[in-house]
Amino acid sequence: MNDPLAGAGPYAGEYEDWDLWCYQYAVDSSDEEANARVKNWEDQGWFMLTTGVDADGNLVPYGHYLKEECESSIGNYTSEEDGGCAVSITGIGPMEADLRRELLAIACETRAAYVLPVPDWLAAAPPLSCRHLPDGNIAVQGELGSGSDLPVSTLMLWQEPDEPEAAWHLYSPEGELLGSTESGGAWWMLTFPDYEGKLEFEPGPDTFYYCWNGEIHAYDENAGGYMASFMYDGTEWDAIEAKPVTERRPVDPRTFTILSGAELPLIHAAQRKTPPKAPERYAEILQNWESLDLDQPVATGYDITGYAFRQVQPLDDPGNPYAADYGEWDRVCFAHHAKLCAEYDWNRLSMEDQQRVANEYELKVLEDLGDRKVPGYYVYPTTAYIDDNGYLVPYVLAQEIMLALQGLPVSPQAQAAQGIFDYEYRLQMNVPLEPDLQRARQQAETEMRALFYEPVPAWLADSPSLSAMFLPDGRIVTRGELGSLLGNGVSDVWCCYEPSGELVCQSKAGEEYWFAMLFKDFYAVLGRYGPRDQVFATDWRGIVHIGLAGPDAEADRFTYTGEPTELFDLAPNRPLLFEQIPGDDLAMIHRAQQEAAAAQ
Repeated sequence: MNDPLAGAGPYAGEYEDWDLWCYQYAVDSSDEEANARVKNWEDQGWFMLTTGVDADGNLVPYGHYLKEECESSIGNYTSEEDGGCAVSITGIGPMEADLRRELLAIACETRAAYVLPVPDWLAAAPPLSCRHLPDGNIAVQGELGSGSDLPVSTLMLWQEPDEPEAAWHLYSPEGELLGSTESGGAWWMLTFPDYEGKLEFEPGPDTFYYCWNGEIHAYDENAGGYMASFMYDGTEWDAIEAKPVTERRPVDPRTFTILSGAELPLIHAAQRKTPPKAPERYAEILQNWESLDLDQPVATGYDITGYAFRQVQPLDDPGNPYAADYGEWDRVCFAHHAKLCAEYDWNRLSMEDQQRVANEYELKVLEDLGDRKVPGYYVYPTTAYIDDNGYLVPYVLAQEIMLALQGLPVSPQAQAAQGIFDYEYRLQMNVPLEPDLQRARQQAETEMRALFYEPVPAWLADSPSLSAMFLPDGRIVTRGELGSLLGNGVSDVWCCYEPSGELVCQSKAGEEYWFAMLFKDFYAVLGRYGPRDQVFATDWRGIVHIGLAGPDAEADRFTYTGEPTELFDLAPNRPLLFEQIPGDDLAMIHRAQQEAAAAQ
């Protein structure tokens, strides 16, 4: 990290005293002595400040960092490539009272534009802290006025005062008291008052609750970890997705934000000068939800508001950039789903009712086929992605975009469309798809992926095994002997071949692990950990994890040849290595690769 005192770099002349303080008191997370020193920093009345560091190692002034964080909170993200912070650093230590007050004032001036309006009555008698709720009510920590004239040692940024015994109170937007918790309660008990009676477990002395963005999670290490997750209003987390679209109004991302008593008057004063506006992205999401035509397909995404919705445009819309790229499978699936929306009230149904309707629809489709029904005609789950303009992305193109996210050199069209995964608006279509279209879609996807696989040699394409996997050194591991897919070899063994087709080694029949034949003294190493039924061995991306089984299992890592390693991935820049390729696809991949080579 570059020294901000050197007077160089893009932020020279912009650093304030708190920026230099943060640099001076920066804590290295790997320094055990430093971490021990700051462990009880709050008890000592110290201050904590986090700011950013750019890709070139320059300290980012807190004013810039705060602005970027505030913009991110309403959906305006700045990537590292566009000048956003690469990492952050945290300073912990003593800070003079005047500097704290000055920093708090500057921070509140910025934050005022990004939080919900602070009403006059709340600013005039600030509590210890508060949170705005989606229905407009405000959860308040402590009595009104208890946050006035707090000791300067308690002035923190974006943090509730440490007052665990303070009660919480619920106020209307106009300041009417609606309810209170007992001393030591939590804010969400105001909106979920009979929570203990609705929980499916008995809270113990070690059960604790933590909340994030309106989600409440109950945790008890002595009872197996996570016990329950629900929303602030008592809705079980798993039940949210089950609600129909009409009951899932997007939530303003500014709700649940912590505002301390020290911040409230300062933010209120700034908002009097410049009233805050609703975030543009939230306004757009809310408008989308309010204007949905529920008789047409609707996509679901996870945006800055939590769950959000987007109208899906017809495939034949004149502005559809993918109109010429759809396969017949795309069109058939979409037509079935559109019919469910128009004739079966799909978007107005709960998840349970959607499942019932889907089953009824499948039976009707099969009935209508009559004698034309063929084996394998069944409901085929399809997750379709929707772009920012509401257009369905062709299935095969979406699979190619996934490869782009792994760093592979895909087509310009796929490269340009990676944004569909920013918020992942999806259309889940569980509709009947005839076998010919199932096979055609699989073939189209395999031919696209063929260009990114390692070259499949002719000897493997001509005598395919049940599956094949490429290793970084060019060798190929197969499930079954050559020809086993066609019934011409032993199938319950693992084999390793040189790129030329020469057999390197072969496992015993029934061997569970492909790497056992390549890992030096594998079972002897396994035995050092304990009895076989108490030891686990798994692999991912060429790394073998071995350890004792159990809830607190920890594993040692080895390469697939048996060398100890600290790596988690043996080929991070070659994402299709170690992938089991079905034997049915090998000849198809070989042919597509040969045709691509001939066309160059």
